[in-house]
Amino acid sequence: MQRFSYALNFKFPIEVLIRNGLLDFITAAYLFEKGHRENNFSEAFAKINHQFVKSQYKKCKELHQKEAITEEEFQQEIIELSQLYPNNFEVDGNGYTIIKKIDAIMPNRMAESLTQHKNVYVLYGYYSQYEHYGIFSKFMIDSLPEYDFDKLKVTFWYVFLGVILCFEIMEIPIDHKNTINEVRNKILAMPEVCTYTTDQ
Repeated sequence: MQRFSYALNFKFPIEVLIRNGLLDFITAAYLFEKGHRENNFSEAFAKINHQFVKSQYKKCKELHQKEAITEEEFQQEIIELSQLYPNNFEVDGNGYTIIKKIDAIMPNRMAESLTQHKNVYVLYGYYSQYEHYGIFSKFMIDSLPEYDFDKLKVTFWYVFLGVILCFEIMEIPIDHKNTINEVRNKILAMPEVCTYTTDQ
């Protein structure tokens, strides 16, 4: 616990990785609930990807407008992008591949839409402060270990739950899920020091 609290080269990278793990959980939970469970996976997946797809489309368009790439190269770039994200594109009346109008969804809205585990975004926001380094980040790094340990237990529980949900989506055999479940249950059985819960 002392090492975690006072060794910056030990604590800081863990907290940054935890933030990514929570984002993975939010994404997996949204895809499981709004995609897999409702038999609407393609639409849910397109919403998650759309912000990135629009950004890439815009970059290609700007390169084309600056004549850094030709019309043919621009169309080829868009075709290749559409092959990676087919549900984010459509073909217009002239036969050109164009980006669809889709309501992109960000992590906060994904978390808010979940039936359970809505509090996960609070943890995600907390650990995001490590990545966006500032005054509060310094306070978090210098704080007592209990200040983070009360959240780490729940965070790791979410990370392993996210793996299980991915297994569900991909229909992985039950024995693999049982192994992950065992680890998750061990985390849940740790001494109760946390103020966050996993059931809201």
